Amino acid sequence: MADAMDPDYWNILHDGYIVGVRGGVPGDVSLDVEINYLRERFSEPGHHLKLTLHHCTQLSYDAFEEGTFEEFSVISRFRPQILRAAGFTDASLIECVSGDLRVNAQGASLALDSGRPVSLDELKAMAEAYWTEWEQRAAERNLRQ
Repeated sequence: MADAMDPDYWNILHDGYIVGVRGGVPGDVSLDVEINYLRERFSEPGHHLKLTLHHCTQLSYDAFEEGTFEEFSVISRFRPQILRAAGFTDASLIECVSGDLRVNAQGASLALDSGRPVSLDELKAMAEAYWTEWEQRAAERNLRQ
């Protein structure tokens, strides 16, 4: 079941690369997001998270130096690296390292590339655990120096 289009989908995928795009506009569009530090936390084998945009009416990538593209294969080749949703000013703008993604969709859902659905809350918990562990390791390194 799809949740409402929440900017947290994009914000939790911070640092992830969009490496595949499938589906059609208008319709459902599936994005393969390579984000190793989160994907590795799941026991099932695989390499990506799948973000499905439900009832998507717009998906384009404005590569700052190259132009704006709507072709899914071209967007995949750019491998946009997600920074954050700019939802407080423009709900359809997803800021990336080398461009901006424009997305209009009525909702979204997550799954592992194995097909198992993942809730946004489950992914948030995985990310929170990762960053807590990262902070602990950083503090330990600082104490040893």
